[in-house]
Amino acid sequence: MPRHKVIRWLRAALQDDAEITVRIVDATEGQALNRDYRQKDCPTNVLTFVYAQEPTVSADLVLCAPVVAQEAGEQGKTL
Repeated sequence: MPRHKVIRWLRAALQDDAEITVRIVDATEGQALNRDYRQKDCPTNVLTFVYAQEPTVSADLVLCAPVVAQEAGEQGKTL
């Protein structure tokens, strides 16, 4: 999912009614979701599931904690 779309949804959530669920998962669940929904058999940092954009944003964001932590370390960023 392009970053600009996620930013747009988050801005919309701050201005209007929205339903956004954020889940933090381990590598096993992240890999299973990525495999089942994107046909990529590896964990990924973020998965976005958008159910509606209008009239109310409705979406799930799934963050894979081990991947996010690894990428932050590789990029010299703090969690």
